Formats: sequence, structure tokens, C-alpha cells
Amino acid sequence: MFNVVGFEPEFKALFLNLNVEDFWIKLNSFEKDDKYPFKDVSNFLLTVLSLHQSNVSCERIFSQINLIKTKQRNCLNTATLNGILCAKEFTKKSECHKIDITKTMIGMVNSNMYNHINNDTDNSIEFVED
Repeated sequence: MFNVVGFEPEFKALFLNLNVEDFWIKLNSFEKDDKYPFKDVSNFLLTVLSLHQSNVSCERIFSQINLIKTKQRNCLNTATLNGILCAKEFTKKSECHKIDITKTMIGMVNSNMYNHINNDTDNSIEFVED
């Protein structure tokens, strides 16, 4: 058994000033007498800490998809739906009337956007320069 009280004062100060993740990472690599006394418990707790606390972010995405993919727009393919979600997220970060539209963005809006309808295997986008 390992006595935690037996830590040297500099180790105590080092461990007490760390956040939770850094504490368990540091404790995982702690060596005493050629042994790693906290290896198993720290690996377990690092695994537990890596789990999501909730599935709220997933539920938010599904709610957004349900708002976009209505009965009238039920034929949207995955690429189009992803594009709409990305555009929606992009416009959240800035006001849409202040977005700088580049030549690359304009070049992407052409008839090649619809190539996936005739050929599902080719999802490439061709850029057209002005």
C-alpha cells in the first residue's frame, strides 16, 4: 500500500495546483521505488473524464436537422444538409450582411454544384475563377 502522506512537500504542492485532467495525467506517470502505484486508477479516471457528460450537442444537431429537413425538403442529400448546417453555424458567428464574400465563394456557386445528382461517386467541387 502507498502512503499519500509520505509525499515530499514539493510533490504535494505540484499536485495540488493542477486541474483535474493534469492531476490524473501527472499521477499516472508518478513513479515510486520503480513502481507506478496509481497507474490503474489514473487510467480508469482518465477514461471516465474523457466521456461526454451529456448528449446535448448531439440532440441540438438532430433538432437542427429536423427543422431543416421538412416534408417539403425530404430529398435533401447529406452533402446539401451538411452545407446548410455549416452555413447556419457560420452566420451565427457574424451578422450575415457583414460577411465578406470572396471570389472563391462565388466560384463555387455554379452548375457543377449539381454534379452529385447525376454522378454520386464524384463529390468534387470545381472552382471557377472570374
